[in-house]
Amino acid sequence: MKRRLTYILLSILLTFSASASIYDDLPDLGASSDSVMTPAAERRLGKAFMRSVRRSVDVIEDPILVEYIEKLGNKVKPKNQARPFHFFIVNNPSINAFAGPAGYIGINTGLITTTKSEDELAAVLAHEIAHVTQRHLMRAWENNSQLAIPNAALIIAAAVLGAAVDTDAGMAVAAGAQAGLAQQQINFTRSNEREADRVGMEYLTDAGYSASAMPNFFGRMGKASLSYGADIPELLLTHPVTNSRIADSLGRASSYAKTAYEDSIDYEFIKAIVISKEHKDPAEAIARFSASIEDQRTDSPEASRLGLAFAYVSKRDYKQAYKLLLPLAKKYPKHTTITTVLARVEAHTGKGAKAIARLKQGLDINPSSYALNLTLVELMIEINAFEEAQRTLENYAGLTPDQPRLYHLLAQTAGMAGNRLQSHEYQAEYFYGLGQLEKSIFQLELALKLPDISFYDSARIDARLKDIKNEQALMEDKDDL
Repeated sequence: MKRRLTYILLSILLTFSASASIYDDLPDLGASSDSVMTPAAERRLGKAFMRSVRRSVDVIEDPILVEYIEKLGNKVKPKNQARPFHFFIVNNPSINAFAGPAGYIGINTGLITTTKSEDELAAVLAHEIAHVTQRHLMRAWENNSQLAIPNAALIIAAAVLGAAVDTDAGMAVAAGAQAGLAQQQINFTRSNEREADRVGMEYLTDAGYSASAMPNFFGRMGKASLSYGADIPELLLTHPVTNSRIADSLGRASSYAKTAYEDSIDYEFIKAIVISKEHKDPAEAIARFSASIEDQRTDSPEASRLGLAFAYVSKRDYKQAYKLLLPLAKKYPKHTTITTVLARVEAHTGKGAKAIARLKQGLDINPSSYALNLTLVELMIEINAFEEAQRTLENYAGLTPDQPRLYHLLAQTAGMAGNRLQSHEYQAEYFYGLGQLEKSIFQLELALKLPDISFYDSARIDARLKDIKNEQALMEDKDDL
């Protein structure tokens, strides 16, 4: 079955693009894609795409990493863009990035650790943002827009993620879509990749980064590909690098004023955390960071110390982590990453009250911090302050509704506070965000069986239940393909 699915997905990819990209190399079709799918429909497609992604791969939920990539992405996105963008990190060591419908943009951890500077990472994000703003993906999809949104989302997710989508529904939908796509061959060019370079470079420089970061990174990847053999990074398969494309990009970069961008400590901290997480054995990460600090083989000793502290946390050696974090907290007293990690360690060493006070002090400076808010709620739950935790979350949840983890915590706090109805509802939204529709339906059915449920609540939950069941039915209906 896996081999068959891989074949189908490869057929889809090759139909979309001679270079195996679902949005590369399409002719300029103008704005016709706008008439095929309304903005509201595209937003629904984007949310369904994200549910398929979460169901298929390991999307990182650590609030420190979530906050950083959202902050960086929103810094790079064009200021005149009304559409919201959603940036996320996939826990995968391969070098890849991809854009989905409605501004959902994913970055693999392997790409973060491969970049040499923050402007290189920003360049990749700018390139993907340009694919979205220039509607390359929607142009590619317009001839297949008759598919229902859940099925369309599954096909797009299958295409960008490869064989990671491995479900019966995915097999059926992929087979049907492949048959339809085979009838619609497209003449391919390299125009979309060049356009994403050109437009993305504008976004990059408008955000204060160096224009040369884009050709430098893709050029370095292109040269490195010669040594990869058969294991070419996914990024190069979906974003083919040619000499002419790099030359064109270098020439364009030279027309911009030179910018000497200095890496933010945020980037150094995040990269160290990702590297630390990549090691399954914490001892390996400890040895790596210890050696780099001792031999002075690091451009950022502070970041290496944070990576080392993170490795000790993974080993549950909180005493060593605490020793490393205290000097960092003194040097960066207002930094959310250091505050968050130190508070977590303090909570594990019997200093829960001190940890909560530290987080609240941090929120006085940065009240919208996702990392500080979620960590505070988690610590409140640990000390049984459920009602305060729920109030904190409810005041914040509306700011980032696309984070399922928020709903999981809301379900916990509501349940512990004795509100079973809310707990089931929040848990249903949590599973729905993960694309686990069966579990979402089960939670809503449990809510409807509560003896003291009101008529209003029953009607509202029943309507939501019907919506999710309809989506499930569309995904399972082979006649819809």
